[in-house]
Amino acid sequence: MPYTDKFFGAAVLQLPMKSKFEALDLQKENLKDEKMKDVSLFMKDGELTVVMLPEIDHHTAKIIREAADACIEKERPKRIILDFSPVTFMDSSGLGLILGRVKKAEEKSAVVTVRGLSPKLNKLLRMSGIEKIKSLTLV
Repeated sequence: MPYTDKFFGAAVLQLPMKSKFEALDLQKENLKDEKMKDVSLFMKDGELTVVMLPEIDHHTAKIIREAADACIEKERPKRIILDFSPVTFMDSSGLGLILGRVKKAEEKSAVVTVRGLSPKLNKLLRMSGIEKIKSLTLV
C-alpha cells in the first residue's frame, strides 16, 4: 500500500529493496554488489534522494557510490540529496563519498544537498570546510 514519505513528500510503495531499483528502471546487471539492493534511491521532480546506510566505511561507501552513480547516469537529476539521517557511524570514506557525488553532480550541472546530519557529523563536515563548495548545501 502506498504511503507519503515524511521526508520526500512522494508516494512510495513499501516493496523489497530490489523493487526500489526497478522503480528507477536500473538494470539488475548494473548492481555489482548484492548489498547495493540495500541502498534506497528515490526520484521525484528531477531530484534524486540517496538514503545512506547506517554505517559508512570504505566498503559501504563503495556500495552507495556505485548505486548513486548508476542512477545519476541514467536519470540525470538536477539535484542530488544525500540523506544522512540513518547514519550512526561514518569514517573518512563518508567525506569522500560526498565529495565524489559533488564532482559527479558538477559534471552533470546539478547540485548536491546533504541533510539529516547528526550534530557530530554536521560539526565534522563543517570543520573540514566542505560547506565552502558552491554546489553543495548542508541542511
